[in-house]
Amino acid sequence: MYKNMYKPDFLIIPYSLLEDDGLNHTTRVVYGVIYWFFRMQAAECRASNATIAEYAKTTASTVANALVALEKSGHIKRVFSDAKKRTRAKIIPMRIFGVSSISEGVSPIGYTEVSPRSEQKNNINTKNNTCDPSKEGRAEEFVFKNQLDKLAADSTRPDGQLVAKYWSMQKMAFPTKEEYNKQIRSHITQIKSMLKRGYTASEIAKCMNYCENSFPSWTLGAVAKYLSKSYGAKKALEK
Repeated sequence: MYKNMYKPDFLIIPYSLLEDDGLNHTTRVVYGVIYWFFRMQAAECRASNATIAEYAKTTASTVANALVALEKSGHIKRVFSDAKKRTRAKIIPMRIFGVSSISEGVSPIGYTEVSPRSEQKNNINTKNNTCDPSKEGRAEEFVFKNQLDKLAADSTRPDGQLVAKYWSMQKMAFPTKEEYNKQIRSHITQIKSMLKRGYTASEIAKCMNYCENSFPSWTLGAVAKYLSKSYGAKKALEK
């Protein structure tokens, strides 16, 4: 699911986990990885144990034990898609960094505890720490999935929609606005080049589908080359 995703620059581990003597170091790191996926995927962590293990530099079995310990201590909640709890749908971290709106009075330097009923409360005294919007602005949080959804929904920009389709097919995600801007400039340029050569957005999308179903790995460059070959283009567009 997370193929080609960039690795995090750092992990956030709430201090309450450091104070929890029932958790070891690896379990705390596992929480940090879960929280990173949670923030990257717009409040969802659907990573498998193997994927979490790769990012936490441990094993899948260790992750499985860490999840049990984290849930038992109330730091996470696992959501399953079947009654027998054999298939996990997602993991919800219950200790999240306080980025709620200023009107809610959450300090930007604290963190929020989330109850299983999704009720939030501060774990610190926010009376003196609440940000004053008249004196200090708060930088807009970058969430890749939100940007991806905007690209896909903008029917006035077929080039952007094709980039969104490509990123979704390749399971790409970028952790920062800077990396996002860098990648979108590169991929928009490649899509526009194909459009200028006379291919329609529909034809490019069909060729992308063909490449996805025909090759173990592919890029926009491969789509452009395939379209440029009359035989290949004919075969792809017939799909």
